Amino acid sequence: MHLKTLFWLAALIYTFVIGGSLLLYRLYIVFPAIEAATIDARMQNIRVMSASYMNERDSLMDLNRDWARWTDTYEFVDKKTPSFIRENIEGNTFEEFDIDAFAIIDLKGKTLFAINKKNNIFTNINQVQQISEDLDIKHIIDNDAQYGIIRVQEKYGIYVSHHIQDSQQIHAPNGVLIYMRVFKPEFFNRIKLISNVSVNIESPNNTSETPYQHFDDFNISDIRDSYYFNFTNTRGVVIGQSKMQFPADSSPKAFDSHTLVSILVLLTLPLFLSGLTNLLILKPGIEISNKIHLMKSSGNIFHLTQQSYIKEVDAFLKTFNTLVDKINIYQQKLVNDSNTDGLTGIYNRKYFDSEYDKSWRVSTRSGGPLSIIMMDIDFFKKYNDHYGHLQGDIALKEVAASLSHVSRRAEDTLARYGGEEFVMISHAKNKQQLEEILDIILKSITNLNIEHAESSVSNILTISCGACFIEDNGAAMKDLKLQALNAADEALYLAKKNGRNQFSLRTFAPSETSAKSS
Repeated sequence: MHLKTLFWLAALIYTFVIGGSLLLYRLYIVFPAIEAATIDARMQNIRVMSASYMNERDSLMDLNRDWARWTDTYEFVDKKTPSFIRENIEGNTFEEFDIDAFAIIDLKGKTLFAINKKNNIFTNINQVQQISEDLDIKHIIDNDAQYGIIRVQEKYGIYVSHHIQDSQQIHAPNGVLIYMRVFKPEFFNRIKLISNVSVNIESPNNTSETPYQHFDDFNISDIRDSYYFNFTNTRGVVIGQSKMQFPADSSPKAFDSHTLVSILVLLTLPLFLSGLTNLLILKPGIEISNKIHLMKSSGNIFHLTQQSYIKEVDAFLKTFNTLVDKINIYQQKLVNDSNTDGLTGIYNRKYFDSEYDKSWRVSTRSGGPLSIIMMDIDFFKKYNDHYGHLQGDIALKEVAASLSHVSRRAEDTLARYGGEEFVMISHAKNKQQLEEILDIILKSITNLNIEHAESSVSNILTISCGACFIEDNGAAMKDLKLQALNAADEALYLAKKNGRNQFSLRTFAPSETSAKSS
């Protein structure tokens, strides 16, 4: 055999072995890892999109529940008082709440009051079924706290409902309150902004042989530019389908021009380009795969920081890291929302319980002073009954804002404890400083000058305070956290008993099993 023939034969074998090996490696090792990462990333996008829908639903559910658990609404169902409609509904276009339909029905399905928005104008309707044929009235009557997707005037929207009860929830339900909100372009734009997915809802039009998945259990196993899922009503009827469109350049390709050129160059310069390929393609691909598997096993999502010098891999890394940033921002927002009272914007009871536990442990270790201040707006139920639920919400916001200005120290914590009650953790150095803070609290609320005609202590809104002061905290106080909180609550009870619009202060010492009045 001639050397030339052997050379060309060796070159041909080299071409098939090396070139084929590289192609197979790209196809069966690197690309599956990129595919898996892309699928995981898209599922994260879909979860973010789903969370946006759930936030939209939950905010509407919270608003609906507040109105449904209101004594005025309950009495309207019983007595059909027109003043309820006149004072709370007429003239209120629900622009602030973005509600497109409002209905009250009794437990027999009779429509007591219903309005529907058309061309941005609310009009009265005789039957709640006029809102949408997808509303299953019997299902809504039989089940509390319902929601779902419905068709509304060739559009799609979400409805929520709760059984109507008095504010104290003593009596049995006597009706159902229904809200409906049409999905608007702003909602889909918001989803696209936070999830990088374009979403729309349209009439069912599935021409494929495979049925679409349902929205509640949607999952993907392959990479496509668009995916579809179905919406059904409570009767199980498919009423719409949604298309999720991912950017066209977000789908990875098994082979592209850059990869093929790299393989051809490798065939020309085997030694140099083999090492270069290992550095630029194989090693980054393996690192990406390993880190993605680590993310999957640990549940922690982090940036991919290695550099590959390959445009496609760098583009994937950039896209992936951008998605990680968005997920982290969204997760932080969810954490902040879970710790914040939705009405007043200050911390909620959940956050207070956690922060109180931390402050108590720090205080018992350091022996430093600690104070708990319980606050209750005087005769707030009468205020709500007299001025209305919405005005009561406004008053709560103003009180919370005023108390926030009092609690300006970084180590102090102010939270809404429940209803018209607030609580503050203070690190006042002594009783005199704590009394000054309590005086400031009382004055800050009276300075709001909020009219309260039904109050028995003043013609303006006032507040009562009860405080527990622990001067010498230490190891002996380790298990007395609840007793200290109860002491503050008892002090608040004493302030209210003594006439309200005042404060009562109690001290708490390790050697005492109960607080002392001061």
